Amino acid sequence: MPSNFYTNAKILNSNSISKPFVTCDFPIEFHLIAVLWLMKYGGFIDSKLSKNVLGNRLIINKDDKEVPDGRGLFKTYYKQFQKWWSFAMKATKDLLKKNENVTILNFDIQSYYHEVKFNFQLIENSLADDFPDILNDPIHKILKTIHEKYKKKLYEHKPPVLNDEQKFPLPVGLLT
Repeated sequence: MPSNFYTNAKILNSNSISKPFVTCDFPIEFHLIAVLWLMKYGGFIDSKLSKNVLGNRLIINKDDKEVPDGRGLFKTYYKQFQKWWSFAMKATKDLLKKNENVTILNFDIQSYYHEVKFNFQLIENSLADDFPDILNDPIHKILKTIHEKYKKKLYEHKPPVLNDEQKFPLPVGLLT
């Protein structure tokens, strides 16, 4: 068994892993680059999202779309989840009061980070108006290289979660 394999399940000869959850173990320098990139570009991307997107949202100044100085980078996830759930329950109750039929579906999307078709060019295009020199920014170049090399390394090992070369998996554990 590889030294970087962790599980809380007792390993028996009959155990098999159908879909591993791959996480990254990057050096601190990579994480610092990701934070610098988020501080420079993240607010502009986050500001383009609907207010109804309540996942991992950045703390940003709405006026200038920038991440403010301080210790926080993201809004607290569980508070965002509670806000989403409360909104769903309120909308459901409102419809029921109007004698409308209501169905609640709650999906847990499996392997999202491994299955996403992430595209740097789309991000670069959406940021080009505010940052015309983004392609020459060393922070952006380094972060893009980190993501590209992560994809290449992951595909070398061919884990079962990756079966489409068009997919650009997101490194689980890297803030970007």
